[in-house]
Amino acid sequence: SSADFCNNAHILPRNLSQPIGYDAGEKAFRAWRATLGERAQPYVLHGLRKLAIVRLAEAGCSDAQIQAITNQSPQMVAYYRKRASRKIMSKAAHKLAERTKHESR
Repeated sequence: SSADFCNNAHILPRNLSQPIGYDAGEKAFRAWRATLGERAQPYVLHGLRKLAIVRLAEAGCSDAQIQAITNQSPQMVAYYRKRASRKIMSKAAHKLAERTKHESR
């Protein structure tokens, strides 16, 4: 699963004040991905970055925190946060429906 694949994978900046550029990060990511074999080929840096934003939002991080981690624009963070919010609301709705179903019996 993607969770198994990503559990110990990190792409880090040189340090907190000198992030690596996207192109350099992409190049390093592709080189690392190549060492993992065919199973890793479907994964792209953009998709993992998007997933990071969604997961950080679901964990309760603020937009400013997400921006600091991912170096994404406020607009992109807001765009992906909507996806996380929909997922959270959907789960809550399913739980409510189940609870209502059991209470009406």
